Amino acid sequence: NQKDISENVIPFFTRFNFLSAKKKRDFSKFSSIVELIENGEHLQRVGIQRILEIRRDMNDGGAERRKYSDRHILDLIDKQENPQRLHAESE
Repeated sequence: NQKDISENVIPFFTRFNFLSAKKKRDFSKFSSIVELIENGEHLQRVGIQRILEIRRDMNDGGAERRKYSDRHILDLIDKQENPQRLHAESE
């Protein structure tokens, strides 16, 4: 839930921080994505591209483990489908 992330999760980890430098970097990137979403930037293709760019560098570039590639998400946007409903697609 977006509100819980903004009001509880981010403040908690900001306050108590991480021991690992890598986790700190990933948390900073996660926080940036949340900020983009809060500003409504995810509603435009350019905003989704920025989020995907940030995501690409998170979790050691875990692109191989992601269910949806950047290209797949951008193709959905180009077809004017809702990228927030990816989880609702049938497998």
